Amino acid sequence: MANISWEQYVDKYGDLGAAWGEIQSGAGTQYDYWNPLGATSKAEFGRIHWDRYGQHNTDRNLNAATSTTTNTATNTNTDPTTATGAGHGVTYTTNTYTGPGDYQGPGDYQGPGDYQSPDDYVSPDQKVTAAAEERPDYAGPAHEGYRDYDPTPVGVTLAEVQDDELVENRIASIIDKGSPLFRQAAEAMARKFGNRGPRTQEAMMGEVMKVAGPIAMADAMMLERHRTLRNTAYYDQMKTRLQGAIQETLSHIAGGYQIQATLINDITNRWKAQLAADVQTYAIETEEATKLYGISVDEATKIYGIDVEEALRSHAISVDEAVKIYGIDVDEATKIYGIDVDAASKKYGVDVGFQSAKYVADIQKFLGMEGLKVKFAEIFANIEDNAEAAAFIWDMVFGDNNLNPSEWIKIWKDKYNPTTTNTATSTRTVEG
Repeated sequence: MANISWEQYVDKYGDLGAAWGEIQSGAGTQYDYWNPLGATSKAEFGRIHWDRYGQHNTDRNLNAATSTTTNTATNTNTDPTTATGAGHGVTYTTNTYTGPGDYQGPGDYQGPGDYQSPDDYVSPDQKVTAAAEERPDYAGPAHEGYRDYDPTPVGVTLAEVQDDELVENRIASIIDKGSPLFRQAAEAMARKFGNRGPRTQEAMMGEVMKVAGPIAMADAMMLERHRTLRNTAYYDQMKTRLQGAIQETLSHIAGGYQIQATLINDITNRWKAQLAADVQTYAIETEEATKLYGISVDEATKIYGIDVEEALRSHAISVDEAVKIYGIDVDEATKIYGIDVDAASKKYGVDVGFQSAKYVADIQKFLGMEGLKVKFAEIFANIEDNAEAAAFIWDMVFGDNNLNPSEWIKIWKDKYNPTTTNTATSTRTVEG
């Protein structure tokens, strides 16, 4: 349960009072924040602030504000017979020290604003190297096709197979009845068999075949070997001539392709050189663009740093100025308070001196009255002839009444109607 009202809670703290003043104005950051939360009255603002922030802040509480202590001494005792009575009833009052008020700082730190970076980095256009030239078609020397070249050997001809090279023809030639061999065999068989009949013919043919077969085979082989050797030379020469034509053709083709390879290599080298030049140019332009951008960034950073330093320096000057002004206010308030205290102390000293003197006079008067009462009592005690008159006089002098002496005299005359003799007697009695 709060010891103070929510309005008193707001009034207790200067910052809350200032915030409420802005809320009441209907504009500003405080209004924009607190009004939607329901702070439509001073009490509601105090309650909402306490619920959200105040109760979590050790520097805030709901206790009643402590009253300022003043140097005041009040005495209500008016009895002059006591040590604190009569003249000690003076009240010492000084002005309350109010101070220069809450410290008013220079306001929130106002920075230089957001960092303004340079424009985005703009890279140079990337170099696009043109494609290499088209490769040339084969442009070698025309070759003589080996199919158009006559590889026929010179000085030698191809030996064809002759009829007499065949075994059957050789045998037929050998067993020719008109041949010397056949005649010799016929004569030998006739001597053996004694006639030239069929039997003799058959036996003769058998014997002739025995001899002619190997001879025919040998002749055929010899003829074939001779032909083979001759044809081998023919074919070797033809092969050599043909290989020469092929080699010549291959050399022409190789030479043409070598020329083409040289042209292609030259085109490739020129394209590589152009590509390397474009890459180098792009690298240089990129480096230059990066360098310029870096300079822009450094410049922007430097400017921002200068702005920050300037803002900090200005804020520091503002703080120093506010502290200085507050110090002057404190000194001035303290000085004024000191003057007030000195003046009050001086006045209090005068008042105390006066009241002390008055108290002494009151005491002396009191003691004098008491002495008179004692003397009167002694005198009136000796008046025995008219005790009532003595009591009347005592009441007139020391009693609690509002009558003046002239009124007492009238009462005295009316009541007692004294004669001259009685008056003289009474007078003597008081004096005595």
